[in-house]
Amino acid sequence: MKTLTKIILAIFLVSCTSTNTSNKQKIIKELNQCIIELPKQSPLLYTDQLIEGLFDWSNYSVIGLGESAHGAKEFFELKHRIFKYLVENQNFKVLAYEFSFRTSLKINDYVMNGKGTLDSLFAGELWIQDNYQVQDLIKWMHSYNLGKDEIEKVKFVGIDNQLDAFNPERTIDCINKYFPEILSLNSSLVQEILNLDHIRYRKITTEEYKRREEIYLRLISAANSYFKLNNENETLDQKITIRLIESLLRSNEWLYNIYTGKSNNRDKDLTENLLWVKDCNNSKVAIWAHTSHVQNNPNFYGDQLGSIGYYLRDTLKESYLIVSTAFTKGKFKAVMEGSDGDTPPLDCEIIENPLPESINEIFYQAKHKDFFLDVSKIQQSSNLYSYLDTVRPMLGVGDCYAGSIKPHYQSPERQINLLTATNIVFYFSDTHPVRVHERFNTK
Repeated sequence: MKTLTKIILAIFLVSCTSTNTSNKQKIIKELNQCIIELPKQSPLLYTDQLIEGLFDWSNYSVIGLGESAHGAKEFFELKHRIFKYLVENQNFKVLAYEFSFRTSLKINDYVMNGKGTLDSLFAGELWIQDNYQVQDLIKWMHSYNLGKDEIEKVKFVGIDNQLDAFNPERTIDCINKYFPEILSLNSSLVQEILNLDHIRYRKITTEEYKRREEIYLRLISAANSYFKLNNENETLDQKITIRLIESLLRSNEWLYNIYTGKSNNRDKDLTENLLWVKDCNNSKVAIWAHTSHVQNNPNFYGDQLGSIGYYLRDTLKESYLIVSTAFTKGKFKAVMEGSDGDTPPLDCEIIENPLPESINEIFYQAKHKDFFLDVSKIQQSSNLYSYLDTVRPMLGVGDCYAGSIKPHYQSPERQINLLTATNIVFYFSDTHPVRVHERFNTK
């Protein structure tokens, strides 16, 4: 009887596997009917006609442009090309970048007015920005602005402030360029800020966190009092000055929360900053960030705190368009953890097959190696729709690569329902590393 039981069990397992395989084949067949093949060339060479033929880009006030790996050249080139199309054809005027607001001011000064030198703009920043693909983007934005009236120019604005509190004196330097009177009238308060120790927040006490919070709040109050006494109408420079101080305040809070195990409010801050940028410029805005940030994910950090895309979808509804990118195998730049800290940016490569039951598993088996998918075109009655209409892993790599694929599928921000997480997907079967500046000790 034991032998018969084993035989029956074996037949049952084979039957289940066969059914699963058969269903996967149906899913892939349906996927093949939905996708559009992309040309075998650099995305920078995509024509306006191709981009317009893929999707109707009108009627969106904010478009999130995602990259599934910070160090993959194809994603950067695609986002550059789409942004160029949006500027030239859809009246987009602002690129909101996953980058420090304070530091972005000098980048924008080059983009708008040609101040500074292109090669030095991102010196001292992370390789994610300090690479030739981003430099090409900034160069194009500057060239586009030449000879145009102020209202017609495109702007580069950072919407991140997570690390600003490490160097509060740099914020003081920025304020000095806009309103030095505020600093001279509050010299003792400014000195308090300049005298703050350069702590790394890993061992910060609650008392020290509160002390810094109180100092930054006093500076905001002092700036607002100055503006109230000296100006009737709020100017953009005033808004920027207050924003600089608020960035210090938010960074101080974020760093304290991260190192004390409290809630991660980074994407809430990114969203609020984005909406501020949109309101200040009264313009359509494109977001440049990791795919996981721009996607609609209500549980991005694993504790019911959502992504930028989640909060924007809640606020902007259908006027927010989500553009995802995806890959399964390929090369990219990333750092890796070493015994003495992170390595310099390295050329990394994924050669493993996709994780079973992931979104990548079916994308990898599509008939086209590089393709475009409009999620709204998937029939609700299809096996493909059923497969995607649940939370599944989707590969993503940030600035750090773990050396194996599992962590890059299994973290909370990689768990998505594709049908609700994005509007469209650009998939590339083979990626290559971004080219970082020679100042990095690369291998």
